[in-house]
Amino acid sequence: MEDFSITVKIANRPYKLIVNRNDEETIRNASVLIEEKINEYKSYFYKDYQDLLAMAILQFATNSYNYGKQAGFINSDLEDKLIKIDKLLDDNLLED
Repeated sequence: MEDFSITVKIANRPYKLIVNRNDEETIRNASVLIEEKINEYKSYFYKDYQDLLAMAILQFATNSYNYGKQAGFINSDLEDKLIKIDKLLDDNLLED
């Protein structure tokens, strides 16, 4: 894969990054989400960029944590269902 340099702006600061070409869109979209979240918090009450970044990070981390828990539950539930299906198949194959 080819790496190249991009610049993203977060909290009014440019950050030069070396990224894989396949990751460029994801990184650019993530930086846009961060900026949107910063602007949302800025419109409410925070003015200091450190506070804005902290609140944005806290929200993204909370969402990530919740999605991880949800995915774990879904995977566990799916695994239980697949085990039951496998047992049913085994039982039916043994009857033949």
